[in-house]
Amino acid sequence: PYIQQQTGESALNTNVINDIVNYYYGSSYTLENSCPAIGYQSGITFPISSQYSLDIQQIIDSAISCVDSAMTTSNVSNPIFVFDIDDTLTSGYEGSCQYGFGAYNSILWNSAENSSAFVRTPNMFKLLNYAFTNNIDVAFVTGRTIDKYAITESNLIAAYPEYQSQIESIFNKGNTRFVLPSEESWTVDSYKNYARQSLINQNYHIV
Repeated sequence: PYIQQQTGESALNTNVINDIVNYYYGSSYTLENSCPAIGYQSGITFPISSQYSLDIQQIIDSAISCVDSAMTTSNVSNPIFVFDIDDTLTSGYEGSCQYGFGAYNSILWNSAENSSAFVRTPNMFKLLNYAFTNNIDVAFVTGRTIDKYAITESNLIAAYPEYQSQIESIFNKGNTRFVLPSEESWTVDSYKNYARQSLINQNYHIV
């Protein structure tokens, strides 16, 4: 709807969609292709000059500055970073492109999960590295259901192979939260607030 508002078009043609995707992600993707130039299958990551990369970098710079300030002025004990996974640590670009950046398609998304076809979101490794080098614990709180526990660990390791041991440690420690069957009717906000509160109840300080 936002793009349609900006362009004044009720239905975007192929060239407009391609131009938007190429501008933002920096790929050679076209709707005629079955797979984009960027992604797990191609082994090509997002260009650092793409608008997507630049936007994420700005967010990360702000986050690190905020954390630096909090850690030095607030005497934080038991700090922890809480990360979402899909379109936070990993990018759903390759899954989304399979259905032309249109309506969410659960079958294609699940296929991408099962093939570990998720690349790392550009520059997010800097936040992970900040946590690991500053002895800050990490937790993963995802909207994925508990039956995707194993494939999710594989997805993260495929996206961040240099942090395999740390990711395995986070899973082994129990600092991962998946939607349980009894929670599947909850709203996303209710579920994630509950998951974060459980970490606070363990005496973690979420930074």
